[in-house]
Amino acid sequence: METLTLLPADHKKQSQIAAEFATKSTYGFDNVVAAIDGMLIWITKPSDKLQEKEEELNSVDNFFCRKKQKYGLHLQGTCDANGRFVDVFLGFPASKVKFEDIGRNAWLS
Repeated sequence: METLTLLPADHKKQSQIAAEFATKSTYGFDNVVAAIDGMLIWITKPSDKLQEKEEELNSVDNFFCRKKQKYGLHLQGTCDANGRFVDVFLGFPASKVKFEDIGRNAWLS
């Protein structure tokens, strides 16, 4: 999977972004360069052809969220201090992966 992350690798630019967060923060957060959140995106039932694939992750049942009785995918978004998206990840079936595991596996560089 190709990754496009718009967070700067340069320490000086990271410090500038952290200063923007600190200025806008009611609680005085410092050393913050991005804000990350996630949600489930509801989808129509995936094709039963997924069942034919050998990968366990692709099972149609894995896309079903039992709590909401819907099919879904995880979405993770990362924003800068101005609320602009610098990274977006969409993947992982609703019932197969917990939200806290998405960040470890979303290829955010």
